[in-house]
Amino acid sequence: MNSIFTINNVDYDVSVVSLQREASILSGDNAGKLRNGNVIRDVTGTIYNYTLEIGQKLENVAAYDALYEVLTAPVESYPINVPFGQGQLEFDAYIKNVSDNISHIGGKNIWDKLMFSVNSIEPQRYCGENWTLGVGTGNQIFTIDGVGFDCSVDKLERRGQVLETNNSGRSKSGVMNREIIGTYYNYSMQIEQEDIEQYDRLYYALTAPVDSHVLTIPYGQGTLTFNAYVTQARDNLTFINSDIKKWSGLEIEFMAMAPARR
Repeated sequence: MNSIFTINNVDYDVSVVSLQREASILSGDNAGKLRNGNVIRDVTGTIYNYTLEIGQKLENVAAYDALYEVLTAPVESYPINVPFGQGQLEFDAYIKNVSDNISHIGGKNIWDKLMFSVNSIEPQRYCGENWTLGVGTGNQIFTIDGVGFDCSVDKLERRGQVLETNNSGRSKSGVMNREIIGTYYNYSMQIEQEDIEQYDRLYYALTAPVDSHVLTIPYGQGTLTFNAYVTQARDNLTFINSDIKKWSGLEIEFMAMAPARR
């Protein structure tokens, strides 16, 4: 058995080549950007979707073929069980984007590199849930809601964006007229696991169904503190045994809730 995931309560005897999870923090109908540049989020919940690549076990071709038939069946959803942090996450999901490749071995058709997406039917977390951030030992790079977690920041980028109103534009003479609202500083980073427990809590915090976080992050030779929101976060399961699950390559973007300069 693969000992990593089940679909429709069945553990298929296949090889799991890769598993990626992606969180999407969903906004409601009232979300948008005001004329003054401030953002309204109206968060409703968080959805965790997964993308898997499956390899063929030549000693059990039937299991791979059976899995493919299930993935491509015309059904609304299946119960899914996949890794999450140091445990498992169970939810109803629908399957999309199923593809694989063929090769010929000993006169047989061998299918391999099966890719598919597992998409949650409804949010696994809702706005207003009861959870706590906890404490961390710090990473010396950034803090979220005043807490620094023990993790490695492998990549950090900032982007300055000067926002204009809809009144900006070029006149018939070709002259550019700009009505400036202000400047946003948005950040993206890639985070690697150092302390397993703190990484899992950081991921849970970053993907919480909340409107925004207080982010303190490098700016010039100092730091910048502002309210920022997260829309998506993705990482990969790189190691699993009976004791631990290791995740890596967490990609995250922090978007400013309001201009830092006006």
